[in-house]
Amino acid sequence: KEYIKDIKRIHSAVIIYLQKGGRKMYRLLLVEDDGEIREVITDYFSRASDTMTVETAPDGQRGLEMLYENEYDLIMLDVMLPYIDGF
Repeated sequence: KEYIKDIKRIHSAVIIYLQKGGRKMYRLLLVEDDGEIREVITDYFSRASDTMTVETAPDGQRGLEMLYENEYDLIMLDVMLPYIDGF
């Protein structure tokens, strides 16, 4: 798919950013309504890094609930989401 290159670039930037924190494990929340994109990003980040766990939400409402329930080091947020958008 066309967006794989973008995912690789984003992953590289995320790893560089998170390495500055010096922690061993990081939690990422991915809020994305497109199931295929959500799956590709989750698979890529999970396989490409042994220091990151990825949790997902299919819409803005669930993403907000998860944010209140858990602590995350990084949130990847689609801006065009059902129920509550990413703006």
